[in-house]
Amino acid sequence: MKILIAPDSFKNALSSLDVAKRLKKGLIVNKSLEISIQQLSDGGEGTLDVILENTLFEKETIAVTNPIGKRINSSYAINKKEKSAFIEIAQSAGLELLKNEEQNPLYTTTYGVGEMIVDAYKKGIQNFTLSLGGSATNDGGAGLLSALGIQFIGVDNRYISNSDLKNINKVNLENLKIKDCKFKILVDVNNPLLGKNGATQIYASQKGAKKEDLQILENNLSHFVKIVSKTTNTNYKNFEGCGAAGGIAFGLKSFFDVEIVSGITEIMNACNLEQQIKDSDLVISGEGSLDSQSQNGKLLSGIASMCYQNKKPFIIVAGKVEDVEMEYFFSKGCKAIIPIQDKHQTLKESIQRTSEMLENVGVNIADLISLIK
Repeated sequence: MKILIAPDSFKNALSSLDVAKRLKKGLIVNKSLEISIQQLSDGGEGTLDVILENTLFEKETIAVTNPIGKRINSSYAINKKEKSAFIEIAQSAGLELLKNEEQNPLYTTTYGVGEMIVDAYKKGIQNFTLSLGGSATNDGGAGLLSALGIQFIGVDNRYISNSDLKNINKVNLENLKIKDCKFKILVDVNNPLLGKNGATQIYASQKGAKKEDLQILENNLSHFVKIVSKTTNTNYKNFEGCGAAGGIAFGLKSFFDVEIVSGITEIMNACNLEQQIKDSDLVISGEGSLDSQSQNGKLLSGIASMCYQNKKPFIIVAGKVEDVEMEYFFSKGCKAIIPIQDKHQTLKESIQRTSEMLENVGVNIADLISLIK
């Protein structure tokens, strides 16, 4: 029996690859199983590793600005022959780069992402793919744009955060550092930039924003939209996906040639995942938290659809199961949803024991397969 293990990461616990390895370690008690693993990502943390593992891109490491203005070493992927680069924005603007007390989207910037783009451009790159998951920012992409040479009059362009947006009164495009570039932006959400379903209301709290700061964040973004839209004669504030990563998609699309696409689809295509599923008898996937977002553009929904289309059964292993419509996955051919968290454990204890619990689940699945056969 051929089994494909293709999970997402378990946030704050294990990477996608480590999750797959732990499940495999349990499954191999059944010697009749032929097991393969595929590292995956939903477009956030870990996406760069997936691209480097499955494509001809090579790693480039440079010094950039992190979300709070400190210099760090960060990496992106480059294919000089195709004049293409792949940038995981979490590498330079990610929430996981910051301590809890440093997280505040009023004061974080995407400047480092722009530094990566400029570095790649100087190396002959003109086609950019950006994966937008896992950001610590809510600056509308202003920090990134300032690194590309767009000057926002009224603020310090070396470090622009959401708190600066209200002071911008004009835009100068005379000193752009790149030209004739195309961008493909990978998103796993359809949120617009502003409003009740926008970047601030839906995601800012996850990035450290206090409740009393939400309206400030929204007002600052709204002012930025007015200035940018007037400058470019565009208006993408309600465009689906422009609220991803605190508005990076909005900022780039307002000034450059940008295509916004499903991150899940792009990542699965890069891995040739559909063929791997076709070649398998059973697929095992999973993520840290199976919740209401899991069926809406997240990695698990993509795998569920692909398994359904190819008539392949699958099992979901989750760190915890919360508010989710299980029937959605069962209707796609899911045979079991297995939470590994013991209800008597604290979250901290569960994270510490994730490896052990995944191995145990692997053993249980292997035993179940033996009984069925």
